[in-house]
Amino acid sequence: MGMSINIYPFPYEGQSINCYVRRLAEVNGYPSVGLFKEIWWKSRNISAHELCDDDIAEVIGYRRGHLQKLRLLSSARGSWEHHYGAMLIPSHHLHKHEMYCPACFKEKGYMLAKWSIGWLPLCLEHQCPLIPVDYEAEKLMPPGVEASRTTRDRRQYDLFGYDEVCKMQAVLEARLAKEERGNFSGPSLISCIDTAMMLSTGAPSIEAVKSRRRRYPMRYFPFWGEQSLQFVECLSQELKAA
Repeated sequence: MGMSINIYPFPYEGQSINCYVRRLAEVNGYPSVGLFKEIWWKSRNISAHELCDDDIAEVIGYRRGHLQKLRLLSSARGSWEHHYGAMLIPSHHLHKHEMYCPACFKEKGYMLAKWSIGWLPLCLEHQCPLIPVDYEAEKLMPPGVEASRTTRDRRQYDLFGYDEVCKMQAVLEARLAKEERGNFSGPSLISCIDTAMMLSTGAPSIEAVKSRRRRYPMRYFPFWGEQSLQFVECLSQELKAA
């Protein structure tokens, strides 16, 4: 189709792949992200979670320094494991659907990869649960531009009574920051959370967790909404034991 990449924006630290791909398509004049994906990866419907570092590197002229700031690149095309710094995070720890904090996005103008991690359901900065991206309602406007909020329930939960969830997530985020830099010894955060998933669901194995309920996309995080908050609240004993 004759469209090329001439502008290579440098990613923000911890930026999500979805967000960076949208930015690449926008600044290079592609009429849609779907067309961008079709030209470069042969599929309009390919998920950002399927993309590996080689997929992105090819598009941005093998500027490997750009990749160091991105998180949750697949370990190989279509793999169920994703690089988060020095960590490997399996897809059953991630939401299939893109989540975000509208207040953070308005202030910063970009999306964070960690918002895809199911056991980080809150924005601690704004003391609110993350919500699914609603492109029609939010329009993903840049900072300072108001967007429509009229089309869907925004899934804002009352956080009264969730003080323990906030405290637990602060512990998880601190541990994540250490492990992504390779600065933690002992049982991994991933193994601790896998154990908690099995206990919470009564499943005999992680494979059973992945296929537990068909109301959730299989091989992705098995909890949603307030269930995610309750799961995090119950993690305290598991992590103390580790």
